[in-house]
Amino acid sequence: MNTVILRSKCAGFGSWTVKLIEETINGDTYFQPQINCRYENLPKTVNIRYEMGLGHDNSSYEKTCEGCSYWNTDKPLIAKSLKMLDLLNPESGHVKEDKLMLHVGIHVESIQYSDGIWKFNFYDKLFPEEERKNMITMERKKKNILFYSHMKLIKFHTENFTENFSDVEKHVHTKFDCLEKCLQIAHGVQLQLTDSELFGTIRIADIFGFKNVARYCERRLIQNLRWKTDVLNSSRIAISHNRDRLLTHLLKDLKFSDFSKVFKVEDVPNMSMECMKLCTKFVFDNVDRGILE
Repeated sequence: MNTVILRSKCAGFGSWTVKLIEETINGDTYFQPQINCRYENLPKTVNIRYEMGLGHDNSSYEKTCEGCSYWNTDKPLIAKSLKMLDLLNPESGHVKEDKLMLHVGIHVESIQYSDGIWKFNFYDKLFPEEERKNMITMERKKKNILFYSHMKLIKFHTENFTENFSDVEKHVHTKFDCLEKCLQIAHGVQLQLTDSELFGTIRIADIFGFKNVARYCERRLIQNLRWKTDVLNSSRIAISHNRDRLLTHLLKDLKFSDFSKVFKVEDVPNMSMECMKLCTKFVFDNVDRGILE
């Protein structure tokens, strides 16, 4: 017998399936719970927390197993086998009105894809239930997108989030994929991102006050300068977001004739003192060399 018990989505990907596989051991019949996940871009490894229990309704159940596991997703996750005679024993109270219900709780803590980098799962509420008082929720109602994270860690970086944060919508250009990247970096994940993704993440970090995240992205952009870089566009973004360390490197390759394209008078009120000094020095250095075009 191969009985499908549950199908659901978890961690923002995949169709999760819990099955009871019948097996015979020393003449006794057992049911072995197995968890599988199907997804086109399935992670290599998942750090999962789970619990299972038996009951006859949703109001109460007895835990049969719980734990944490690093699960290689190419194989099923196998839980403790359940002996059929124990399940059907009237004294156990598991069966009532000929009904037996298997309760399953799954929470994906972190995910490792083929690049080897571990990422946190922000798509599901914290588990178990009592941990949710420490949870912060980020919501975009129109797209029905929710992120969940630990409140203390987020508030270590910024005070711009409340327990139920739905103000993300007011920032019309907020990209939720960049917000997720911002959260990953805030949790210590060293993401490998393109220049475009780094600039997008800097913008989100500036909007919501993740200063450490913005500095991380800036450092990555400086490391990427050995590759082909759009100096003009990068300088414009560096000035608008006051990335003075990045701007120091970019100005070395910026033509003076292009300076007016990246520096606007309306930028001045919002510029940091360091960026202002760099731009002033750039102008005077080029004037001293007689480069006025």
